[in-house]
Amino acid sequence: MVIGNGVVGLSIAIEAVRRFPAARISLIGPDSRPHAATPASAAMLTAISEIMPGTDHGPESAWFRLVRNSVTTWPSWLDDVTAAAGLPQGSVPAITRGLMVIGEEKDEAFDEIERAARRIDAPHRRIEHRETPAFDIRTPGPDQRLLLLEDEGSIDPRTLLVHLDAVASRLGVTSIDSAILELEPGLLRFTDHTTMTAGRIVLACGAGCERLLPDRAELTSLVPGIRFGIGVGLRCRVRTGLRFPRIPVRKPNHAQGSGTYCIPHGPTDFYIGATTEVAADRRFEAHQHEIETLRSRARELLGSDLEGEEFKPVIGHRPVSTDGFPVLGPIGEGLFIASGTNRDGISAAPGIAGLITRAIDGEVESIPDRMRASVRRGVGRPDPIC
Repeated sequence: MVIGNGVVGLSIAIEAVRRFPAARISLIGPDSRPHAATPASAAMLTAISEIMPGTDHGPESAWFRLVRNSVTTWPSWLDDVTAAAGLPQGSVPAITRGLMVIGEEKDEAFDEIERAARRIDAPHRRIEHRETPAFDIRTPGPDQRLLLLEDEGSIDPRTLLVHLDAVASRLGVTSIDSAILELEPGLLRFTDHTTMTAGRIVLACGAGCERLLPDRAELTSLVPGIRFGIGVGLRCRVRTGLRFPRIPVRKPNHAQGSGTYCIPHGPTDFYIGATTEVAADRRFEAHQHEIETLRSRARELLGSDLEGEEFKPVIGHRPVSTDGFPVLGPIGEGLFIASGTNRDGISAAPGIAGLITRAIDGEVESIPDRMRASVRRGVGRPDPIC
């Protein structure tokens, strides 16, 4: 049983079918996915452009390598699982390849991204201002620098969810439209108080994982606190003929928060993001000041505050661990977890799915120590540093 039907949970269920063809596999989560991270996301497929100076997630880290490998293998992974499900290749959601990073003349975060691209020999190049019309990018200021990361990009998360739902169904995964009240190793209790048993249970419900953990020291000692990374963005649709970039465009992340970005989701739709807040509990409505901040960011990138366009605020909850690393692997007899991914859950989903299914098959050591739940005793549950 996989608890959580976002992209990470779906990917784990799909990989489990492929690795354990004789197993009965169920995916649990409300079909509507209210306020989940995936449907509210921009769904950038990124690793290098997420790098931020002063963190432990640089090119040398195992987590970066996992995310980077997943980003580059997303197209082939999607093709493979689509073929395994017997679905036409024409149904595979389009991945937009190529991502533009815009940095100021003096911007340490931009420099770090460019250095990382060189260090790992990722395809990239500087873009001249005269080239920007080819990407439908509003000409930036003369002191701004442009870096094209050729194999990073994005995908429409709503289309991706529909497709992965179809893949999982065709492969025999049973979808259970419900929510979990509590669990024990081997036993699930639903909100209607019915129960089910399972030999293996995977917690992949993002920021909701901590709430479901049994209050037992031998389990909670393996998992750092997982907080709600509340992300607010704007889903937009053009009505006035406004031009927006045909590839993802972003500014670097800095210590004070996420960089501004504009992500295309089809010929008329795009996403402006994002504001972030780490909290101990969920929030279901965007604040007006967040909406105004995002409109201001749209003006910065597009020259328009979206007046006259159709836009809708969306809010989702990313799982943010208090030690800053994902939490993967076994935490009890037959109980596994895949959470704490923060902004990288979609990008890393194929790699996470591979690690979790290998761990279920006994290959726990394939999960790097810094991410493996079973070696993180003593981490504790400090308050998050926002």
